[in-house]
Amino acid sequence: MARNGQISEEMVQNLLDERYSKETFNLNFPFLRKIEVGQYISKQKYVNGYARYWSEAFDINGGIYIICNN
Repeated sequence: MARNGQISEEMVQNLLDERYSKETFNLNFPFLRKIEVGQYISKQKYVNGYARYWSEAFDINGGIYIICNN
C-alpha cells in the first residue's frame, strides 16, 4: 500500500500515535516511528534498551519510517 501511495497522511499520523496504536493493535508503542535523517536506524529501533522496531525502513508519502515488531 505504501509503494502505491495508498496510505493517507491522516493514517500515517494515526500510526505514529501511541494511543491509536494501543486501541487499534493493542501495542505498547506507536506502530510507526519516523526515522531521524543522519542517525543510524540500528540505534533508532530501540526503546528503553529493547529493540521494539524492525530495522527495515519504508518510504511512506516521502517520510522514512520503521515498523513496530510487536
